[in-house]
Amino acid sequence: MGEIRKKISIASAEVNRVKENRKLTKRGRKNRALLQEECKSLSVTQLITYIEKQNFRLRKLKAAFGRKKRQEEVKSLNDQFRTDPGWVYARINQIVAEDPDNAHPKYKAASPAVEQSGGGKNMFEDIGEAEGFWRSLWEEQGSGDENVEWLKEIEEAIRQPVTEILTLSGIEFQSVTAT
Repeated sequence: MGEIRKKISIASAEVNRVKENRKLTKRGRKNRALLQEECKSLSVTQLITYIEKQNFRLRKLKAAFGRKKRQEEVKSLNDQFRTDPGWVYARINQIVAEDPDNAHPKYKAASPAVEQSGGGKNMFEDIGEAEGFWRSLWEEQGSGDENVEWLKEIEEAIRQPVTEILTLSGIEFQSVTAT
């Protein structure tokens, strides 16, 4: 896209130079050589036609970029729906609640703050943020329910001794630990 804008700028400068009958500079000579390759003759009409063609290419690229961006938004919403459909429905209900009079509301992507709190990729920006999150969960007292039933079952299973029996082509071996 930058290359097309550069070509448009060069051609516009050349049109202005020709219209005002200004001298040809060193940079102008280089630019004129580039234009000579693109446009066979360097009349004002040829240059304006060239500029319009480049503008058309630029508009085409912009439209393609917009389509690609919308498709990426749709794909990310579909991925989010696969992983957490409840969050997507909650977001849609939030959009409807924001504008109850609108019969056909349009989906708006959530802001980064909303995505971090309710859904999205939930990724940490840096290691310090991740460390702070996990430290608050594991090291602070009272950050969870210690009397939850499933946790007691796991603690009991961990305390029970485990004997490991290996079978190798029909022969049983019992593992022994060295003391």
